Amino acid sequence: MLHRSFTHGSALTDDALLLDLAPALTVHGLDESPSFFRGFTTEPLMLTRALLTLVDITTSQYDKPSPIKLADPIVTASADRLRFECFSGCNSAQARLDVLDSAFEGGEISRGTTNVDLSYAARSTLTETPRDELLHVDIGTDDKRFSTLAPTHVERQVTMPPRWIRALGVATQWYRPLQPVFTAEASATRKLIAELPHGSIDHARQYWSVARGTVRISSKPKPGAVLIVDANRLCSVSRLLSQVKGMTVYATRDTEPNAVVVEFSLPNARLSIGLSAQSGIQFEMGSSFPMSLASPEAAEDADLVSAFLTFDSVIDINRLARISALPPHRVKSALTILSATGRLGWDLHENAYFHRELPDDQTKIDLDSPRVIAAKKLADSAAVESRADAFMVHSRSTPERKYRVKDGRCTCPWYQKFGNSRGPCKHVLAVQLVGSRKRR
Repeated sequence: MLHRSFTHGSALTDDALLLDLAPALTVHGLDESPSFFRGFTTEPLMLTRALLTLVDITTSQYDKPSPIKLADPIVTASADRLRFECFSGCNSAQARLDVLDSAFEGGEISRGTTNVDLSYAARSTLTETPRDELLHVDIGTDDKRFSTLAPTHVERQVTMPPRWIRALGVATQWYRPLQPVFTAEASATRKLIAELPHGSIDHARQYWSVARGTVRISSKPKPGAVLIVDANRLCSVSRLLSQVKGMTVYATRDTEPNAVVVEFSLPNARLSIGLSAQSGIQFEMGSSFPMSLASPEAAEDADLVSAFLTFDSVIDINRLARISALPPHRVKSALTILSATGRLGWDLHENAYFHRELPDDQTKIDLDSPRVIAAKKLADSAAVESRADAFMVHSRSTPERKYRVKDGRCTCPWYQKFGNSRGPCKHVLAVQLVGSRKRR
């Protein structure tokens, strides 16, 4: 699937929302003209405004105001819901819109993954407020409808940044340790959204908590509060102000997390926005599972388990263990590998993996993070020296400079600053790589 394009363009008419899809990967293989749903939505206002919110996020450069190229969100159909996903232009925020099947009538949701056309032209039509009753929805190709709308439409090639694939793997790793810290009802959530800052980033550190039904914001840490940096990365949710029914904030309780997720409850839908520790930290820069550390057995298990994935919205590990004849701990290891490639996401609301496929050719993309790539270079250049009680890793740029690695700890400046809060440093990874190669 090296060349994929939109042939019609998405549009909103008086009686229908038409979302154009690129060729998709489905349970039946490649579908050049996919159809994920055809029927009605009972939530037209929520759906159109939520899609516009995704456009706002994917075109936002939160770390520095500058024009960026529009990217096309990923959409996954999982029989009981549609998931739309995208990252901000600076890759410091991820948005995922889960539209549940209860928001649809008169049709069935199929299974598959591809990109959806939310171009600037589509954005201009989505701003038209739809009626509040049933709205016909075509998510996929409908030549009869499209032909009456844009007979001179020029084919547009799909744009999905390669960094998204790496970022999807990192996001899953960052989200898995998170737990729900507090929830807020509709009135408190809407008040918070209305007061969110707009404009340039100032790296403001806020501590959010709930007391007596109100979201409290403090500049100082307090028990039960969640650290939110650069809260204006949430300001796009203001489009959904009248639709928001509440929110749940996910974070780690004992350490400063790599990411925080704010999940907004909508009518028959959920909008989750994951924020990296601050706007200057990109999801793709995190530590995803180093594929070089995977044992041959784990890699084979991942291939086997992947054969049983069918775009499930919630992956049942025990079911996979039964049908693959693998013990649950090996299934979990296989899922870790698959998540690093972006083929699995982590749903905090369900506390489970979900399956997506990435239609772009992953063989053309280096899935390893920059830190893993640097660790490979250290391991390949014999920079790792074994000592009696530890390892010494020589700097590639300044060989006389070396760092001591023992028990997952390192003396390098990066580790001294972050510890393991953002995953192992390149020197620790290099030691792990060398050890893995020796065991093989």
